[in-house]
Order: sequence, then structure tokens, then C-alpha cells
Amino acid sequence: MQVIEVTYKDGAFVPVQKLNIEKEGKKFKILIIERGTPETEQEEFFRFVDRFSFTLPEDYTFDRDEIYES
Repeated sequence: MQVIEVTYKDGAFVPVQKLNIEKEGKKFKILIIERGTPETEQEEFFRFVDRFSFTLPEDYTFDRDEIYES
């Protein structure tokens, strides 16, 4: 995953920086977050986190070794 800044101009997204040549010709899914003041961006971020957060059961434990088992 990569986060880049773009400008919307004449109906197209124009990247502020160039992408790696390996990205040439590939299709991407884009999450559009309009830039605002730092306070607005922070509020947007926390709303995003709240939307996709969930509560784990009290007895939940994370077993790091389990994710590597096949």
C-alpha cells in the first residue's frame, strides 16, 4: 500500500509525485480523502477508525506463531 497526494484537474487525478515504473499500466482502487485543516483531517481519520473498529472478546489472545502455521 502506498499513500500519495494528487490534485484533481480537468476530470483527472494528477499525482504530485511520480509513481514507480512498476506501476505503469496497472489499475488501482483509490480512497478519496479531501485535504483540509489538520484538525479536519484528524477528525476524518477518527471517524474512519470508528467505522471499521470492532471489539474483541475478553478472552481473545493473539498467537503470533499461529499466523505462520500452514
